[in-house]
Amino acid sequence: MPSYPDSVKTFTSKTSGQNIDPAHVNDLQDEVNAIEAGLLNGTARLNSSGSTLARLQVTGGSTFAGGLQSSNSTITGGLNSSNSTLANLSVTGGSTFASGLQSSNSTISGGLNSSNSTLANLSVTGGSTLGTLQGGASTVTSLSVSGGSTVTTLQAAGSTFSVRPVEPPPDAVRLTISSSLALASGVSTAINWLTQEYAINSSMHSTATTSSRVTPQSTGVYVATLQVGFTINSSGYRQVEIRDSSGVAVAVVRQMTVTTADNTYLQTVGTKRFDVTGGFLTAVLTQGNASTLSVPNDVNTWFEVRKL
Repeated sequence: MPSYPDSVKTFTSKTSGQNIDPAHVNDLQDEVNAIEAGLLNGTARLNSSGSTLARLQVTGGSTFAGGLQSSNSTITGGLNSSNSTLANLSVTGGSTFASGLQSSNSTISGGLNSSNSTLANLSVTGGSTLGTLQGGASTVTSLSVSGGSTVTTLQAAGSTFSVRPVEPPPDAVRLTISSSLALASGVSTAINWLTQEYAINSSMHSTATTSSRVTPQSTGVYVATLQVGFTINSSGYRQVEIRDSSGVAVAVVRQMTVTTADNTYLQTVGTKRFDVTGGFLTAVLTQGNASTLSVPNDVNTWFEVRKL
């Protein structure tokens, strides 16, 4: 009987002039046959602290103490590894990675438990518990994360985070004027905003080029607020208006004669949904019948646009 796969066969050293007994060859043949049968029939054991495989198919449970390196692996049972680097991993059973899993493309239909995983693409249909998940594009049916996670794209049907996810602030800009404006009667004037109090996304506005425009950089709903302070108008009206790039009024407010300084500020607020990029918002002022009317250089005249 061959020693493989239960133990390592011990052969005695042969010397010159020694007779060759049938057992010498038969024992060697038995070991070779047992090894070939194990490898070709898939019954050979694989216990390794460091393995590099072009393709691996495992139907039962597997334990890799050091690591598993493979370009394409399919494992129907469990995979337990302290450190694994895989180009492509498909696991249908539960998997536990003590140290980490690094893979460019992984599909796991069972559970994935890992203390530190870096994945370019991970799709998990079962439950997953991860200490740290770093992935380019991840789809997880159920995800529980107790540590810090950096994910470029995360899609999860049910997610539990021990700390609140931190989102980037929404695009927003707040603008003021830098000099007083004289308004002619019956003429609509778009305000040039030459000072930025803040700009979360600097591409929304330029003080040098078409400074009257605020241009959203992504689709979605934006809220725009305009406040303007006027000098006293002894006759006529004054109007502040927020317009979109097609000339449609998003918000407008008009006020008639003001003879005291108690109510010289007008404010209007409106929302605009941008389905495509490229559109913009402007602040337009109009006065009628007043001989002279101006907007003083005042920080209380401002235009704010932010994404909801």
